[in-house]
Amino acid sequence: MAAVAAVSGIDPAEMDPLAEVIDPDALDALFDARHDGTPRADGTTRFSFFDYGVVVTGSGRISILDATP
Repeated sequence: MAAVAAVSGIDPAEMDPLAEVIDPDALDALFDARHDGTPRADGTTRFSFFDYGVVVTGSGRISILDATP
């Protein structure tokens, strides 16, 4: 949410909670270590938040894509 707020200029207090768009526990689970303990750093997921595309990778990188027209 903070990354989208920074890009959009919207006060985070005025934004709906991110948890209304995506389950944060499920997002964390996507990148948890595998059952054998090896890291899962190669995954990527995408979702929309406040008309911005959000890309999250297993390495921890978060990218914000332009707002949809």
